[in-house]
Amino acid sequence: MGDHQTRKVSSTADLLAASADETVREIRVTGPLASVPTLRLAPGQSLVGEGANARLAFVAGVDGVQLSRDNAVKALSLATDVDRRAVFNDTGQTTLGRIELDNLQVVGVVQLLAANALRAGHVEAHDIDIVAADARGYDRRPKGYGVEVIPGAFTLWNQHEDPAVMITADLTGLSAGRAGAPVRGRASAGGGFEAI
Repeated sequence: MGDHQTRKVSSTADLLAASADETVREIRVTGPLASVPTLRLAPGQSLVGEGANARLAFVAGVDGVQLSRDNAVKALSLATDVDRRAVFNDTGQTTLGRIELDNLQVVGVVQLLAANALRAGHVEAHDIDIVAADARGYDRRPKGYGVEVIPGAFTLWNQHEDPAVMITADLTGLSAGRAGAPVRGRASAGGGFEAI
């Protein structure tokens, strides 16, 4: 491994520089960062929190972390506006590769879609706590059996009708909302989660 495989960041400017450098494989966030614009992870990059205060608070009105392929986001607190996507993927990629989301506390929607060019991939999502989210504003909604469903606070959705398109997933430990403060979106026994 070279000198630039892992980079610790303690400012928003350092974070943006690390994510733009494709030689950086792992970005380690060492504390709370504020006023973060939408952040895109390059293929193969990981974003990992180091310590209990690792937090990214995004600028109002923007989405959070955009995944490309073979990305991991772990041990972090991520905060966007409740109706924005805290984690989402680039549907211009042909595959997700392997996406890992682990030990995250989130304000905002987690939305992973197989749409457009994206036709394959695997998602590992474990111990994701969505504190607050409002998915009601997303206009593309799954339909079936004569009803239209509002996407959930955590949505993994294969939008292709071609049965050859397959996204696999292992999802455990997902939670959403708080007593008296539910997430806004799909209302079901699934608690705001949608895997379609």
